[in-house]
Amino acid sequence: MYRTRTLGLLVATATLGLSLTACSDDSSDSDGSSDQPVTVDITEKDGKIEPVGKVVKASTGQDITLVVTSDVDDEIHVHSDPEHEFEVAAGDEEKEFTFSVDTPGTIEVESHGLEVTILKLEVS
Repeated sequence: MYRTRTLGLLVATATLGLSLTACSDDSSDSDGSSDQPVTVDITEKDGKIEPVGKVVKASTGQDITLVVTSDVDDEIHVHSDPEHEFEVAAGDEEKEFTFSVDTPGTIEVESHGLEVTILKLEVS
């Protein structure tokens, strides 16, 4: 009986911790209101890119700004309608790309050079 209660308490604590973590991650990029822009930092260095597969929430028509720093030439591709392609040049300076999405849905943002999905924009 004691082991069952302890296990239940551990599962409940772990579930609560995961829920709180998920909420805090999403709020750092956007609160989902269309009057505040969504800004995402992207760093490509030494053959790796961050973030990878991050989910970011945005509203239709909301400005989304990608702040990109890269040590290689690359192309960032936003699979929206219409699509957006941003050329990234190697160097230490940050480069900003701003766009918006007018159609709700999940939009992938990928690095063509590394063939990696950087973001999944959940647009509502």
